[in-house]
Amino acid sequence: LRRHDTLRISHISSRRSTAAVPLGRQPAAAGSGTFALLIACSDRSLSLYDHAGALLNSRQNLSYAPVSAAAAADDAQYCVGGDDRLIHVYAADLEEVRTVAGHTGPVSVLEYSPDGTLLASGGNREVCVWNVTEGFGPVVVGKWPFHTMPITALAWKGDSTHLASGGMDGNIILWNWKVDNRRVRYDFAHRDGVAGMVWGDRELVSTGLDGCMNIWDVTDDLIKFN
Repeated sequence: LRRHDTLRISHISSRRSTAAVPLGRQPAAAGSGTFALLIACSDRSLSLYDHAGALLNSRQNLSYAPVSAAAAADDAQYCVGGDDRLIHVYAADLEEVRTVAGHTGPVSVLEYSPDGTLLASGGNREVCVWNVTEGFGPVVVGKWPFHTMPITALAWKGDSTHLASGGMDGNIILWNWKVDNRRVRYDFAHRDGVAGMVWGDRELVSTGLDGCMNIWDVTDDLIKFN
């Protein structure tokens, strides 16, 4: 996504842009599945594109302003976090099938677990985890309020056992979602807030609004969860 209302799609292996799609509106969030890409825009609209840039479906005049978005890996489901404190769940055809409540502020970030069974959501200081396979029943709701500012990044470990959260407070917290309140905290990881994170086998890579990229060796800290 680019600030001048253009969706640009690139191929990782070739490192080349394969499509540039004028959106005609300001994008607010995006979620990518295996075959499709959901774009949520600030004009309260949703658009679904394939990875070649062709428009598949769209919805207009949403009752809320989108803040975050996520796509299930199988493209069967999409979630959009709103300024109305709700998670809006959509089927593959972009029909809204349910809303999920549990946040005290706008839902700022969403992330499906790699195995597709869980959805993590971040909002006004709290992190929630939902069971996707059981009607979005709450796994952890309101029990992880350990950030002091809104959540800006979430990342699942590849085996879906651990979750990392980062916030505008600059802190990173590692969670074992199966053990309530079991966590490891990295204070002041980024001076101006955490922008994104990704897991490796033994490392967690984080980027921040301070323009820095940090690599954390989390091997010993993960052992603490056992």
